[in-house]
Amino acid sequence: MTYREKKIKITSFEKSLNPQATGAYCAFDNKHFIDYKEECYIHKGLKIIICKKCRFAEKPITTKFRNVEREYNGYIYQSTLESEFAKQLDLKLKAGLIKSWDKQKKIEINVKYIDELPILTSEPLLELKAQGIEAYHITNYFVDFVVVNNDDSIIYYETKGMELPVWKLKFRLTEMIFRNKLHLEVIKKQGYKPNKKKNN
Repeated sequence: MTYREKKIKITSFEKSLNPQATGAYCAFDNKHFIDYKEECYIHKGLKIIICKKCRFAEKPITTKFRNVEREYNGYIYQSTLESEFAKQLDLKLKAGLIKSWDKQKKIEINVKYIDELPILTSEPLLELKAQGIEAYHITNYFVDFVVVNNDDSIIYYETKGMELPVWKLKFRLTEMIFRNKLHLEVIKKQGYKPNKKKNN
């Protein structure tokens, strides 16, 4: 890395797809080749392209809650705990212990009125209104992982460090919506053991 390149702020690079049809070598390390349309980071003003590895090599990016973003299998997770849990899920999948898993699922938290009674629901607001049902959007909850077990049961996992009041409220609302339909579990840092929350 040259002196000039060291002076460029790493945060000034924006995530993009490599636009060069012939591909390109990372400007910070020419050992890393970036294929056409491969995810990379571009400095639009200086026309510099760098790979994901160099983007995070110098200094880990921290979120507003001091979590350190980590890359695993081509995806940037919001914390080390989250990326490590993704690795564990991949190991379980390879071992045949689970059927499938996916990351970050959006859950709409809405209220619909049936016979003038308010009902908490995760049914999409647009679908409810298309059916002529009076409904209102409260908030969205993004669960970290969705796991499908071999018996087709579903578990929503949340990896959590700091439990803020807003998160607690959204989590509780989600529990109420999905009671008796699936399990919600919180994975905490301490000992890396699930704090099971079953909806009874």
